[in-house]
Amino acid sequence: MSSPRSLHRAALALALASPALVATLAAGPSRADRPSAPVASSTPKCPAGTTYKAESRRCEDKDGCPPGQSYSRTYQECRCPAAKPVQSGDQCDACPAGFVWDAMNEDCACPPSRPVQNGDKCEACPAPRAWSASRWECACPAWAPLDTGGRCGPCPAGRVWSETREECACPPARPLEQGGRCEPCPAGLVWNEMRVECICPRDRPVMGDGGRCEPCKDGRTWSEDLATCTCPRAKPQDVDGKCVACAGGTTWNADIAECVCPPGKPGKMNGVCVPCPAGWNGPERRCECPAETPVWNGTACVPKMPAARPPPR
Repeated sequence: MSSPRSLHRAALALALASPALVATLAAGPSRADRPSAPVASSTPKCPAGTTYKAESRRCEDKDGCPPGQSYSRTYQECRCPAAKPVQSGDQCDACPAGFVWDAMNEDCACPPSRPVQNGDKCEACPAPRAWSASRWECACPAWAPLDTGGRCGPCPAGRVWSETREECACPPARPLEQGGRCEPCPAGLVWNEMRVECICPRDRPVMGDGGRCEPCKDGRTWSEDLATCTCPRAKPQDVDGKCVACAGGTTWNADIAECVCPPGKPGKMNGVCVPCPAGWNGPERRCECPAETPVWNGTACVPKMPAARPPPR
């Protein structure tokens, strides 16, 4: 057995003979022999309630919405919450400071207390004006509605402000302007603000030959849209000045003001609605032969006959 002294000498000799070997032994195992470090996962960590979708390469909830958004059944799309309503792709942000969300226009807007936007700031209307949502501007107040040269002033004596016409007009008691003066409507007539004239009242809407207002006759009722007396629903057709009912199974079509046959019986025979014969169709409320056999020969629909050729010379 070798003595400790001899072993020490052998090691010393080995070190002197091969310095590279000593360095290798001191460095420990080679890189190839070391265990490899764990590879980081490429799938990002999603917030609670969402999962990563490889197709879209983003985190989504069960409805396909990104984190922070929820699916709206009304709009049929992903929407941002009320606290952060501004949507920019997957991001949801709040309105800038001083602005509020306008749900109708889906945009950040100035609040009613400071409705005028001046750059990136919201300011109040200059006194005495107030914000008018219908006109979308700072408007003069009711006690000084007339805007003259940028100033608010009252209407002239004897006039009142008309919101419909947006001007100083005659008052309801004397609505008719004649020669610069306000006069009441003639006896029996009433003022119509939309038409800006005196007209007959609703219960006597027809102006007769003698200048007097008369009611509709023959069971007719007044139509504001048509400005005339119209036949009642039970007898909607006007024939020679008389109201008559639709006949032969027809029904009244108000859009074309005509009695028409129903879709199941679009053809008329001796004034009665009937189904179209076999092979026919019924567009535009009548029966006709189909395109492939367009000619009626008195018995059936047949193809169109070619034009006759001239006799040879």
